[in-house]
Amino acid sequence: MRKLRVQLLLSYLPLVIVPLLVIGVAANRAAEQGLSLLVRQDARQYVESLIPCLSGYYRMSGSWDNLHALFKQGKEGLTLSGLVEIVSNEGNQSAVQGQQWILFLSRGLPQCALMGYGRVEMRNPGVGRQGNPMNPPLVDPAPGEAGQPPVGVIPLRENMPITPETLILVSPQALILASTDGERLGMKLDESYLAGSVPILIDGQIVGRALVGTGLGILNQRQQQTLGMITTGVIAAAVISGLLAMGFGLLFSWRISAPLKALMIGVRQLGAGVWVKPIEVHSRNEFGDLTEAFNRMAAEITRQDQLHRQMVADIAHDLRTPLSVMMLEIEAVEAGFQSPREATVSLREEVRWLQRMVDDLRLLSLLDADQMRLKPEPVHLSNFLQETYDFWRTAAEAEGRVLRLDAALTLPTLELDPGRMRQVIGNLLDNAIRHTRPGDEICLRAEPESGFVLIEVRDQGEGIPAEDLPFIFDRFYRADRSRSQDQKHREGSGLGLSIAHQLIELHGGSIQAFSQVGYGTTFQIRLPLPGQIRQPGREGETRLTRTPARGIIIDSPAVQRMTESRNRPGAD
Repeated sequence: MRKLRVQLLLSYLPLVIVPLLVIGVAANRAAEQGLSLLVRQDARQYVESLIPCLSGYYRMSGSWDNLHALFKQGKEGLTLSGLVEIVSNEGNQSAVQGQQWILFLSRGLPQCALMGYGRVEMRNPGVGRQGNPMNPPLVDPAPGEAGQPPVGVIPLRENMPITPETLILVSPQALILASTDGERLGMKLDESYLAGSVPILIDGQIVGRALVGTGLGILNQRQQQTLGMITTGVIAAAVISGLLAMGFGLLFSWRISAPLKALMIGVRQLGAGVWVKPIEVHSRNEFGDLTEAFNRMAAEITRQDQLHRQMVADIAHDLRTPLSVMMLEIEAVEAGFQSPREATVSLREEVRWLQRMVDDLRLLSLLDADQMRLKPEPVHLSNFLQETYDFWRTAAEAEGRVLRLDAALTLPTLELDPGRMRQVIGNLLDNAIRHTRPGDEICLRAEPESGFVLIEVRDQGEGIPAEDLPFIFDRFYRADRSRSQDQKHREGSGLGLSIAHQLIELHGGSIQAFSQVGYGTTFQIRLPLPGQIRQPGREGETRLTRTPARGIIIDSPAVQRMTESRNRPGAD
């Protein structure tokens, strides 16, 4: 069973590992793509924040020629600034709207800050701009401390997220004009990388493009660490899930293999002949049904084995009695206590009894081996019952019993084996005669039913106890086992009812027994009419149902009986 448990566990592994691998790879790819998308978006926002300063520089310088050198100086702490002014004239005044841009270094990366201002200038040359209260003093802001914006500068974005270290400026022809790392100058950037760049427009014309390394999908160290943490988390989750799945797999494999292990123990015990109690059923599923079926099978096999042992013992006892009588008769003749003529009468009776038992055993063996063949012929049931009644009336009267026939003359003609059917009814009448008192009435009755003919043998005898009634058709079963062997010998072989039961089955009918102690016993035989196949009941099943009158109904089709081996001893 360990092998089965291991096999079950190994069968779970692909179901666990494959989904975990697929989910882990998919989650890692999704995290990587999501992080890359966020980095690209952040990189574009960062570049867009530099565009005003870069545009201002281009307006002020007219080219990008010195920007690379200025970037290099900026690393040493230089802050670049410039003005962009728009002048509008109205009367003797001029309105000036200006914007001061400041490009400074923060955390090792270029940052851009803008500061707007406005002033009004008198066109009278005698008035200076310092005298106009609308004119703010134009002072060059001093650079701040390292990593901080200059005093008076209003940054466009606060708490700017960590961005890549490399800022690249390319020409419209994709030539690298400047970079913060001072490398790749003059090299042509692959056009596929330009999708992450931001154009720099001057009067509607593209004068350059700016981009950062993360805009190309390049992750910096911190971003790579973040991605590594995500990957580690996915792997840890997969490992934990796998271990949990393995634990549940072990539990489930144990729950599946435990009933089978118990069944194997029961099978070994049954094979060794030491099965003593049913296996406990712990689940209501197929394994529970299998366990219950095994318990029923084991109980039946054990009972059959006990009955077989009892049958062998009964046969030995039943044979011992006539053989002992025969031996005593022979010894009496040899000793001169009895004449051979007198001994012959007793010996003939015992030989007949032995012959009858041997014939019954042979008939049962033929029935069990499905070698019994009926010889059916049309039988007028009314005439058949009349002949049977005439034959048994003399025997009943000799024992002081009253045998009565209650059968209509219009009973149908059936296809029967008259010899075997006479044997069945004769056995029932013989039992009734032997188990009734002198003066009791025995009735042989027959009447048609729906699709069947009912034949009934009813007596007023001692009856059969309720606890013995389910077993009266078992071979060698006797209701009173406390009787002496001589009494049993006189009663019969104990096989008659079992033979009658199987012969009725071969005719496609059924036999029932009803009894109550002190009120007599009734046997009912139902034979199908022409066109009827069998006694109604559940297909392919022998049904035992106790009736309110403490009876037993036995309904078993002949076809089902032919496929089963019956080793149950019966009663006479």
